Amino acid sequence: MHRRGWLFSGILVSAIFGSLLAVPLIAQQLPSRSGGIVDSTFAEVHFDRWITEGPTKQLPWNLEIDSPRLSSYQRIAAQVRLNISSREFLRRPGAGRLKAFVQITSQQGRVFQSHLSLDPDKQKNLAPDSEVQFYWGIFLLPGEYRLDIALADTTTGEHNFVQRTLRVKPLKQDPLPGAWNGLPEVEFFGTEGDFEKAYLPDVETALNLGIAAAHPVDLHILVNVAVPERASVFGLSPVSTSNADFMRSLGDLLPLVKILGQLHLARGTSGIELIDATRHRVVYAQNDFQTVDWHGMKTALGAVNPNIIDVKSLQQRGLSAAFVRDRVLALLHSSAAASAGRAQVVILLSHEMDFSRSAKLPPVTLPANCNCRIFYLRLRPVYLLGYRDDIGKSLNGLDPRIFSVNSSKSARKALAAIIAEISRM
Repeated sequence: MHRRGWLFSGILVSAIFGSLLAVPLIAQQLPSRSGGIVDSTFAEVHFDRWITEGPTKQLPWNLEIDSPRLSSYQRIAAQVRLNISSREFLRRPGAGRLKAFVQITSQQGRVFQSHLSLDPDKQKNLAPDSEVQFYWGIFLLPGEYRLDIALADTTTGEHNFVQRTLRVKPLKQDPLPGAWNGLPEVEFFGTEGDFEKAYLPDVETALNLGIAAAHPVDLHILVNVAVPERASVFGLSPVSTSNADFMRSLGDLLPLVKILGQLHLARGTSGIELIDATRHRVVYAQNDFQTVDWHGMKTALGAVNPNIIDVKSLQQRGLSAAFVRDRVLALLHSSAAASAGRAQVVILLSHEMDFSRSAKLPPVTLPANCNCRIFYLRLRPVYLLGYRDDIGKSLNGLDPRIFSVNSSKSARKALAAIIAEISRM
C-alpha cells in the first residue's frame, strides 16, 4: 500500500510501490458564490441524496483520516486515504467507473468538494496483490468541519457513504500569527510527479509573510541541493547517492523553498540560487523575481544526476565548504546597491553536510560598510543526527544566525525570527 507519512510533523511524500494512486482533479472544481468549491460531478451522482440517506457500505474499502497537524508547508494539513484492493478494482473495469468523493462543510456553512477517478491508462501498471488508493491532501484553517466521504461504482449504482467531524485546533503561541490571513478555509492538494509532490505547484495561494524594513532589502535565497552523504543507503560508499536519496533530500528542501519564495518585501528585490556543493556548481538562478519560476527550477533539478560525480569534483572534495562560502560572499558582493544604503540578506538553506577532509579555510569577514545579514537554515532530519556540519563552520567570521530545523515547529520559529530581524534592518 502507498503511504504518506509526516516529515518534521509535516508531509513526507514517498514513492508508490505497485499501487495506483488517484489525486484530486483540481481542474474540475470551480469557486462557488458562497466562497467554497463546487464540483459538478457531485450533482451528477445525486450526492445530496446520499447525505440524506445516511451511512451505507455496499463496496469493500478501507478509509483512513489522519489528524490535522502543522505540515512542512507551514499550514495545517490533514490526509484522507480511501483504499480498495486491486482485485476489487479490476472487477470493475471502465474509464472513471469508480469515483471517490470528499465534501467538506465549514462552520460558516461553506462547502468544498473534490472527486477522484482513476486513470485507466495506468491500470496496466497495477500489481495484482496491491491496493488502489484515492488520496486527498487538505490544507485547513482552525475550526470544526464536517466531512462527507463516498465511493461509488457509477455503472452499478453501488456506493459507500460515511460522515465524520474534523476539528482543527489553532497553534499554541504561534510565532507567525498572521501567516494564514487571506487563505481559504479548505484547500485540496495532491499532485502527481516526483518534484511536484514536494513543491505542490498547483497550490497557488501564498502565506502572508510581509517584511517592512527601514531600508530597501536585497534578499538572496541560496539553496544547497547536494544530497547529504548520510542520506545514502547504508553500506554504500560516502559519495554514492541514488535518485531515491535525491528525492528524499528535495522532500525536505522544497517545501521551505516554496515558503521562502513567498517572503514579500515592502521595498527591495528577491533572488534565488540553487547550488550543488558536492559538484561545485550553480544548478539554477533567478534574479529579481515576484514569483519563483517553478517550471525553470524543475527543469534544472531534472538535469541533476545524483548517481554521477566527475573526477575533478572528487579530487576537490575538500573545497566544497569553500565553494558554499564563496557563493554566499558572491551574492553579497554582486549587488551594486550594497554601497547605496540597501540592506543585503542571504538565507542559506541546506542539510548538514560532512565534507570529509575539508581544507582549512582562510579567515573572512563581511564586506566593509555592508548592512548585511546571513541566516542559515540547517536541516537536521532524523537520518542526519550526530552528523558534523562543515557548512556551518565555513561561515565562521560572517556572523551568521544559525537555525537548526528538525520539525515544522522549529522551521516556523526560525522563519518568524528571520522576518523580525530583517524588518529591523
